[in-house]
Amino acid sequence: QQDDPASVLSLCRSLIDLRRRTVDLRLGAYRRLASPPGTWVWLRGDRHVVALNLSDEAASLEADHGKVLVGTDPERTGERLDGEVPLGPWEGIVVSLSLATGAGLRPPGPGAGGPPRLHA
Repeated sequence: QQDDPASVLSLCRSLIDLRRRTVDLRLGAYRRLASPPGTWVWLRGDRHVVALNLSDEAASLEADHGKVLVGTDPERTGERLDGEVPLGPWEGIVVSLSLATGAGLRPPGPGAGGPPRLHA
């Protein structure tokens, strides 16, 4: 597993390294965000979101101006987010939100009466 970027060992090492380097992920307050059934999405600190799809079905969120820092699929690392964010079955991502534009991550769908947008 040491030389396989898609291994669980590589994912754990990436997550540990990110946590060591990121104050929000060590000390930031936890705030659960609205998300579709079968998913768990939360904000840590002011600008980091963790999104997990804990189901056998694909899920989708919407994002404004973010970047994937680490994902269970290593090919998503570095991916820019702006619009629909698909999550495959049992997929997870850690996202850094842009502070410049008041970014957010939320369930998809019409906004009327929906969950509030997250402003950093």
